Amino acid sequence: MHLHADCQGALDAAANACRRCVIALRTAQQDAREAAAAASTASAQAQDTVGVEAELQQQVGAAEAQVAQFEQQGGTAQALTARFELQRLRNKLAEAQEHTAQLRAASDMAQHRVEMMRTKVRGLGV
Repeated sequence: MHLHADCQGALDAAANACRRCVIALRTAQQDAREAAAAASTASAQAQDTVGVEAELQQQVGAAEAQVAQFEQQGGTAQALTARFELQRLRNKLAEAQEHTAQLRAASDMAQHRVEMMRTKVRGLGV
């Protein structure tokens, strides 16, 4: 009778340990899915800002050419107006570059989290 009670206790402990492992595995899998979604979103946003940066870079180049043209033609008022526009575009470009860098960092961090979660899932036996 004592042996039966010991076996039952061992079985109960093993079943509880299995339940905890299954819960931990499901949690890790969910965390991995969420991390992958976050990494994908951050990567897509970074790609979008790269396009904005390219467009702004073209606008800056056109504004620089316009300033040079006005200065060459002696259009002081036009050159001054064009310089203000050029500075505004350069500021927008700098902001876009900073935003892109932040999104890339967020994407890298999210990707790192994905790898950590995958390692955790593999460590749990899947």
